Amino acid sequence: MKKKLLAALLAVASLLPLATACTGSDAEVTTEGTTTTTEAVTTTVPTPSTPLPSDQYESQFAEPSYKLMRQIIKDYWRTTTLRTDLTSSNAAVVWGFAGFLEAVAEAYRLFPDDVTIERAYRNALTKGITQYKVTNATITAPTGDYKVSYYNAGKGGSRDYYYDDDAWICIQFLNAYELLQDEQFLAEAEETLEFLWTGWDDVLGGGIYWDKSYSGKNTCANGPVAIAFLWAYQLTQKEEYLEKGRMIYDWCREKLLDGDLYIDSLGVDGGRNNWKAAYNQGTMIYAGAQLYEITGDETYLTQARATNKATISLMFTGRGSSTRMNGNPIYRSWCIGWLVRGFMKFYSVDPEKDTTAMDNMAVVLKRTLKTQNKKGYYDPYFCTGDWASESTTDVLQPCGVASVLLLTTYFEDFMAAKNAE
Repeated sequence: MKKKLLAALLAVASLLPLATACTGSDAEVTTEGTTTTTEAVTTTVPTPSTPLPSDQYESQFAEPSYKLMRQIIKDYWRTTTLRTDLTSSNAAVVWGFAGFLEAVAEAYRLFPDDVTIERAYRNALTKGITQYKVTNATITAPTGDYKVSYYNAGKGGSRDYYYDDDAWICIQFLNAYELLQDEQFLAEAEETLEFLWTGWDDVLGGGIYWDKSYSGKNTCANGPVAIAFLWAYQLTQKEEYLEKGRMIYDWCREKLLDGDLYIDSLGVDGGRNNWKAAYNQGTMIYAGAQLYEITGDETYLTQARATNKATISLMFTGRGSSTRMNGNPIYRSWCIGWLVRGFMKFYSVDPEKDTTAMDNMAVVLKRTLKTQNKKGYYDPYFCTGDWASESTTDVLQPCGVASVLLLTTYFEDFMAAKNAE
């Protein structure tokens, strides 16, 4: 069974895309299948028609990631609407929706035969995300007026647009096109790319703005927008996408790089935010690896390797079984999902096949699995202690943990195996 599934998934392998238990809601939790209760943890056993993840994959993270994703769907997903947290039925903002899409896509990649996961994934793509879409609207960007379609932060097209939010959604449409081979998702992605490019101008020498105030240019926008254009190029071979992706990446290297790590942002007023966020390193590692993959230019490999190495030092302390994740600047579990994607993407193109980054992540995750609470959720700050002062029921938190568990499962069972062939 494991070998057959391994071969099948290798054939569609994509570009690649708490010291104490955390607190959960007291709302009753019900899930499909049989529920078994221990003194501290309630877990859900899949129905007999669904093979246990441990029967399919070698990774110890397969079953926890599967059960967590099923629990998230049960608690947060309402057919076409995503709850923002467990204490409110309000709809999540589009950033949270993107985080859900990222996690459920990875779950579908690993467990494509699970009906609950597949239904949630397809409905999120075709019905859920459309509730945030603004179609054929005129926006005023620094370089002029544009008639474009894009995604606003709030459901029903409410609130404002953010270029990073639309980049996360665009990436997931590209991911969906690869996973489902449905042209509508590529079309949605390309339509969103048109909007994303309205965020570029020559102020500060180039770069993509963060939001509609057009007051600053952040790595959190430029990194994922570069990934989106480069991924679109790999799928379509349209040279304009490669050119734009490379322009964005090169601008980040020139303006936002401090040593081998990327700062947060530059303001048009001359301000500078030197915070070095985890996910910003992840997206730029990813984009550098893409450019090496596309062009074969060793410069990009060298740059990605340097940031990969510096990020390992930034994010981890200790060695071997004593490895821990630094609390600052982790921000939240969702950020670590994009850090892991960067690590994995670099590994996929690195001739040296150094597993240090993912080995460290696995040690951290083993410790995190011990933090499961009665609802089935885990510490979203991976035992750094930072989580205590923030809500742990925001949908981005469990989705971030699920993404990291699912991605690590994929790495351990498929990426490493593929590169060993």
